[in-house]
Amino acid sequence: MKRLPWRTPTTTRELARLVWQKERGESPWPALKRSSMAIVEPSCPADHPDRGLQCQLALEPAFHELAERAAESGWTQQEIACALLELAGARLKSNSVNGETERAIDRAMATR
Repeated sequence: MKRLPWRTPTTTRELARLVWQKERGESPWPALKRSSMAIVEPSCPADHPDRGLQCQLALEPAFHELAERAAESGWTQQEIACALLELAGARLKSNSVNGETERAIDRAMATR
């Protein structure tokens, strides 16, 4: 049996409020609110040798803000660093697997 949070929305009014907030892009939980920090767009072509460095510089302010917010929420610096590394690794693995799947689909479609 799945346990429900201690405060679950029980009224139609509460459910409507949560749906309305979700549709507006707002979170009813302050810890889940998204940052409004803008990230600079790339200014060089995809094959430019400095593009990776440019991406790091563009992401650095948002990265530091994320780490600061996590620390303010009570996470240790070690926990934050490990979590970010794990998330980055999972993203790389996911992108790699997705690419392999797309190539396999393309090969299958080409042999039809």
